[in-house]
Amino acid sequence: MFPVDYVVNCARLVRLWIAEGFVKQQQQQHDATAEDVARQSLTQLINKNLVHVELVDFDGVVGECRVHGLMHELILSKSDELNFFFQTSPTQLTNLNQTARHISIQNIGSNNLSSTIRSSKAHSFIFFEVKEFPKSLLMSIFSNFKLLKELDFEGAPLDRLPEELGNLLHLKYLSVRDTKVKTLPKSLSELHKLETLDLKRSRVHQLPFEINKLSNLKYFIAYSDSNFQIRQGVKIHGNFQSSKSIEKLYLVDLDAGKSFDLVSELGKLKNLRKLGITNLKSEGGMLCAMLLSKCPSINHYR
Repeated sequence: MFPVDYVVNCARLVRLWIAEGFVKQQQQQHDATAEDVARQSLTQLINKNLVHVELVDFDGVVGECRVHGLMHELILSKSDELNFFFQTSPTQLTNLNQTARHISIQNIGSNNLSSTIRSSKAHSFIFFEVKEFPKSLLMSIFSNFKLLKELDFEGAPLDRLPEELGNLLHLKYLSVRDTKVKTLPKSLSELHKLETLDLKRSRVHQLPFEINKLSNLKYFIAYSDSNFQIRQGVKIHGNFQSSKSIEKLYLVDLDAGKSFDLVSELGKLKNLRKLGITNLKSEGGMLCAMLLSKCPSINHYR
């Protein structure tokens, strides 16, 4: 689904795999998460030279990868045979494959984006180098693609999500990373299957109470960079009573006036493995000690 020679963020890739159901948590690995199993699959592809490593993080984890151009052509050829995937260009959009499970829209200007796109069987939409995002296209997606599991707007010229987002009851992956989206609609509460919510470097600074109704949410990534490149977390209201499956929560703005309440709520997240906190005040050391004692599964803390 990614353009040829595109450098892919590995965390993005494995969460798309998980959302589509390609990765199953193995019963014999009691401590392994679905993300762990997905990483093992990615490592196997790398070891077979089917995927090339582009960046290794400071902790030794592969952060970015890429598929060689010849392998990319082979993948596209096989996908065409199976009607598995449809990749558009400006001249192809009007001929959108009605049976394709996955749709990638690339290098398209506003004149080529049609509001008449239809595909009742598509599971995912992903966008690359879209110059403008007409409201008609956005409404078409939310009205006509009721089986969507993954919706990836990363880098798209998008400034809002409509209330019709709640129509996508099967959605498991939603990303508005690097967009101008400022708020999330209240209909977010209808997305009971949502597992990944990526708001990184969007303009969302505060989450609605409806976030607490996402009982299957596992990966929550949200922060903005200020002019001084200081990461600012998002403010969360309410509690986490329904969101106990969360494994990654990064970053949360720790309001000093509600620190103890928030830490108490975070302590209920027994599956939490990665946590990021901003706006930590002088009492932060004691709060962190309390939190780590309640969440022994945390292996990455910032």
